[in-house]
Amino acid sequence: MKELAHLQYLPFTYLNPYLDPPELASSEVVADFYFFIVSIDYRTSTPEGHFEGKIDRNFFHGADLLYALAIQKLKENPDFFTAKYFQQISDDEVINWLSITKNGKRVIIYHPQERAELLRDSGKNLLKLGFNSSLELVQRCEGYLIREDGNGLLQILKDFKAYSDPVSKKSYLWIKFLTGRGVLDIQDLENLNLPVDNHLTRIALRTGILEIKDEDIKSRLREEKPFTLSEDLKLREAIRIAFKELLKNKKFNFRDLDDFFWVLGRTHCIHSKNPLCENYLHHSTCQLMVELKINCKQKCPLAPCCKGFRDEEYRELFEPNIRTFFY
Repeated sequence: MKELAHLQYLPFTYLNPYLDPPELASSEVVADFYFFIVSIDYRTSTPEGHFEGKIDRNFFHGADLLYALAIQKLKENPDFFTAKYFQQISDDEVINWLSITKNGKRVIIYHPQERAELLRDSGKNLLKLGFNSSLELVQRCEGYLIREDGNGLLQILKDFKAYSDPVSKKSYLWIKFLTGRGVLDIQDLENLNLPVDNHLTRIALRTGILEIKDEDIKSRLREEKPFTLSEDLKLREAIRIAFKELLKNKKFNFRDLDDFFWVLGRTHCIHSKNPLCENYLHHSTCQLMVELKINCKQKCPLAPCCKGFRDEEYRELFEPNIRTFFY
């Protein structure tokens, strides 16, 4: 993707005051905040409606609202994001925390009880492994994602239910935040990958970054028919490998690459048979324009190299239809 290599944009700093811990926050606070919030960072909206609303007159949608509510809680109670607290957090407390009033109606995050279970498991497991904080877990790994003695970061995270995805979406997302905030310096970069979620999956399929030969699978993706977990894992693993090829280009930083694809997926290459490929009007809050500073002039930045831009059969491909807490 030559066009991607030449694309200029402003990388995320991970210092958004509404979504990220303060710049002067300790490494322990930064690590724990992201560890616990990433553990429950997956589909937020319910079949009945979007998880969105306003905090202090600022509108947040989906994952942004999840992180905004988390920052609000961190300000209220600095001891909230700790293993000691989360090991016993109740379902009701999570429901009250991850809900917001919109147009006089209470909007609650999707499957709050499941998220409470994941938070409790994460807190209990940290303490069970002898860590008072996730920073101690990071320090144990000495910068390695995979080690011969089994003490690599990716290897230890497999013991946590929230991070047990074989494709390691949440693990790589946490690693992205840790490296972005200077808490982790990776020693084995060959084991680094992008966190493959629904947005990156959709983009990989539509652009042709990953080509699917099986016509039955392509048909099921277009028609949004249910996929089994094993089918989803096999597809996302193939996509992770395909993105790994992009990382071989020294111009690409894995954080910047993931941030670009993630923003593109939630703003332009959306879950619709009519994604915003060209001749569209930017929303005033579009992250592609406002945060990454990409002026795409009413045409997707990947248009020159995207098969979906030219071919409807690619454009109508979706990510697998599956319900999982992996992503």
